[in-house]
Amino acid sequence: MFVFKVPQLRNVEKTFPYMHDGSVANLEDAIRICSMAESNCRLLEKDVEYIAAFLKTLTGKIPYYALQDKKTFNY
Repeated sequence: MFVFKVPQLRNVEKTFPYMHDGSVANLEDAIRICSMAESNCRLLEKDVEYIAAFLKTLTGKIPYYALQDKKTFNY
């Protein structure tokens, strides 16, 4: 109870659409929305760019097995 699982940020650049309902198509818009929702603060565009650039550094190569159809892939 009162425990939340927070998704990791690795490959966040490649996990669009964003938000719980998939309503946000790009990372920069998600950053703007979260800024307002979390801190009621509107970020400068330069800050949005900086945050997006940082999050994109967390992108790695997606393992081959993760791209396979789970129904036909044998572990």
